Formats: sequence, structure tokens, C-alpha cells
Amino acid sequence: MLFSKIIQYIFNFMLLFGAMGVVALQGYINMSVMKDGNRTEMSVAVTIDEDILYFFPQAVSLNRIDTSWIEVYDKENKKAGYVMYSAPYSNNIYGFGGNTPLIIAFDQHQKIIGTKLLENNETPSYVTYVSEEGLFEQWNGLTIDAALNKEVDAISGATYTSTSVIKSFHKRMSLLNTTTNHHRDFLSVLKNVCALVVILFALFCFLKPNIMKPYRLYLLGMSVIVLGVWQGIFLSVSGVYAGLSNSIPFLSQYVFFVILILSVIIPLVTNKQFYCTWLCPFGALQELTGKLNKRKIHISLSVLKALHFMRKLILLLIVFLLMMGIVTDISYIEPFPAFKIISVSNFVLILAGFFILLSAFINRPWCRFFCPTGQLLDTFKTISFKNIRS
Repeated sequence: MLFSKIIQYIFNFMLLFGAMGVVALQGYINMSVMKDGNRTEMSVAVTIDEDILYFFPQAVSLNRIDTSWIEVYDKENKKAGYVMYSAPYSNNIYGFGGNTPLIIAFDQHQKIIGTKLLENNETPSYVTYVSEEGLFEQWNGLTIDAALNKEVDAISGATYTSTSVIKSFHKRMSLLNTTTNHHRDFLSVLKNVCALVVILFALFCFLKPNIMKPYRLYLLGMSVIVLGVWQGIFLSVSGVYAGLSNSIPFLSQYVFFVILILSVIIPLVTNKQFYCTWLCPFGALQELTGKLNKRKIHISLSVLKALHFMRKLILLLIVFLLMMGIVTDISYIEPFPAFKIISVSNFVLILAGFFILLSAFINRPWCRFFCPTGQLLDTFKTISFKNIRS
């Protein structure tokens, strides 16, 4: 028993520190890229690249007239228009996976002809979705003043990404004009307040499980509706990896980070799981589905042991693939993004649908046997202070 416990501790530490090493390495790479991008943006030398050619295929030469404007000339030395970049002025604005740097193009009369997202770490499906929804064309044909005063709403299903694009655009444009419209998105504030209420409710249920047991059904419904369907806030390996490796500030996604901090600290202190049991919207949806059918499939003890080990293998495989640089986008390996149904791949929808259907016959199958996020959070529980003292 002692030897088995030691092996388990070593395995958990390998998982935890391996994951931390991946995050640290990616964070260092991203910081280096960002610094290089800053130097490029502020340098005197200007070269024609594919992003400029995207708007001005006739471009032959450029002239930087100041840090705000770059003039674009054609082969007849006639001015075709202007371009400007949001970086480095918007480097403190983050989407789901990092900065959302933009290039904004203008015609000869300084009216916007297009906006394009430059190289980024956002989830590709979110970027594709906001592009297909026409976000980058929202300001076309407008002057600087008109663009700044136009209210553009975030796109449901890719809220973080679209909000970051809008903020980056306004931040850069506001440097050209001081009459920026500081419109507060009250719907966004309301969503965050509702999410915090759900978190507080879950905390109270965690602290007083016996008293709050009759209200668990309400908590499950709130988790699914508020955190899942309405907000699309959930912990996932891809979300945690993107958030930490890109050094996303607490204030830009504070609800996500409140959930993350509680989900790490509570297991460390109490040796009890918090997020998976009380807050996860996908886990809640599985549990609610399971209540539709009381007759469950019997699984033998030997099969259960093998299935429980699957989570560790999946998480270890993810850490290995990230460390080796074999994969960079891991958003498709978990079903949680299915709550953003209009912006995810068909594979994620099929994966989520399969496990929701299966949960009618097996209690929370994804959570118990396959979830790498749950395994990562369980690692903190395993190395909790209570376990160390015992």
C-alpha cells in the first residue's frame, strides 16, 4: 500500500509539474513574440507583407508618416490608402487565448475599407465564427469619428474573442481621436454578476452540503443555464493553458480566474473537489440527464479501475504533445465548448452529444473516466495539505 501511494504521488507530481512546465515555456515564447512584435511596430523600416497586400494588392511602396499612419502607394506612385496596426497599443487587451492584434486599412479619404486579425493564439473556430458573422466588416465605409461612435455588440458564442477585437479596434482608433464613446456594456456586467451569484451559491453548497442538499437541483440548473448556455464559462485544459500561458490579466476575465483559483485552492486546503462536483456546467448537464433514467448500466470493478486510469493517460498525453510541440490547438479534445454551439466544430458537438446521451445510462461518464481537466484538478486534491499531514 505504501509503495502504491508513493507511485501515485510521483505520477501526480509529474502531471502537475509537467503541465506547469508547458505553461511556462509557452508563456516565454509568447512574451518573446510579443516583444518582437512591439519592436516591429515601432521601427522606422516598413515592408510590404501579405497583410498589407490583402487590402492593397497594387501596393508597391510604403511611407510611415508617423506612428499612427502608414501610407500605401501603387506602381504609379499614387496614394492607394493607409494602414495602421493595433499593436502595441492594444497588447493589454485579451480574448479567449491571448492578444487580438489588428491591421486596419483606409482609403485615400481616410474611410475604413477593412479590418483583419493578425497572427494570434485564439481558438481557430472562434476566429472563423466571428469572421463569418461579419465582425471585421462592421466599421467599413466609416470615418474615424463614426467608427468610434458606432456601438458594435459582442457576438454570442465567441464573446471573449469578439469583445477583444472590438476593444482593440477602439483602443487604436481612440489614439487618432479624443472623442471616444465610452459605452458600458451593461449586459456584460449583468452576465458577470449572475455568474458570481452562481459561484457563491456553489460555495455555500460546498460548505453546507447537508443543509443545501434539497437545493442541488437548482444549482445544477443554474450552472447549465448561466455558466454554460448564457455565459460559456467553464474550466478546460485548453482554456487554462491559453489563459496562463498568455498571461491574461485577472481583470479582463475575472469570473474565469475566480473559478480557477477556487478550483485549485479548495482541493489543496480541504482535500475535496469543488469545481467538478459543484460548478462544472457540463458535469451538471450530465447529472441532470442521468436523473431521466434510474436504471444504470452495471460496470465491473476491474473495468472501473481501467476506466479511472484513462483520465490520467489522457492528461499525460496532452502534456506530452504540448511539450513536444506536436499540437497547439487542444480545444477540440473536450466537449465543454459545445455550450457555444454556433461556433464550435461538429466533432465537439458529436463528442458532447455522445456523452450526454451516455450519461442517461452511466453516471457522469465524461467526468469520471475521460475528463483531463478533472484529472488536473484532482491532482491538487491528491497533494493537498491534509494528505501531506497524514
